[in-house]
Amino acid sequence: KYYCNYSFNEYCNILKIKHALLLMENDYLKNHTIESLSKKCLFNSRITFFHNFKKIIGISPTEYLKTRSKSYRIERDL
Repeated sequence: KYYCNYSFNEYCNILKIKHALLLMENDYLKNHTIESLSKKCLFNSRITFFHNFKKIIGISPTEYLKTRSKSYRIERDL
């Protein structure tokens, strides 16, 4: 936490959400469910995935898919 202002678990969750964003941008959800996406990104449940996504990105995965706004793309400073 001293070096990056995140605990180890917070940092791991940020990396998992970045991976989820990459998959979403590459249309992973065209052939898979959000639950499948959450498992692929190593979250234990869809609820945990939703909670962390909203905490890190600021909107839910569903809202993200609807807006696809540039302000929420991966380039955003996490």
